Amino acid sequence: RQHNLESPISFHTPQQRSFSASHDDFAPQKKHNLENEDDSSILKMIESHVQSNKIMLYMKGNPSQPMCGFSATVVQILKNQGVDFASVNVLDYPEVREGVKKYSQWP
Repeated sequence: RQHNLESPISFHTPQQRSFSASHDDFAPQKKHNLENEDDSSILKMIESHVQSNKIMLYMKGNPSQPMCGFSATVVQILKNQGVDFASVNVLDYPEVREGVKKYSQWP
């Protein structure tokens, strides 16, 4: 699978091993600054994520360290089913978090 360096997306496969680190130097780095993007750019990026991935998860945290109960439950279900999925940590990208609400017409 090719990774788009312009996008904050990450991929999980059932064989992927998770490693945790205690220092910020080992934390994932943002690949794209979205703060100056307009709504239409964000919505186009989200549309691209959804169209390019069979399962696309916008979550709080990442699959190895979910930051809320709902995200943890969804990741556990997907991993138990052994499916590949892509994810974006919306806590790192507030513009994407708001964009997902607009894209899905969340009230």
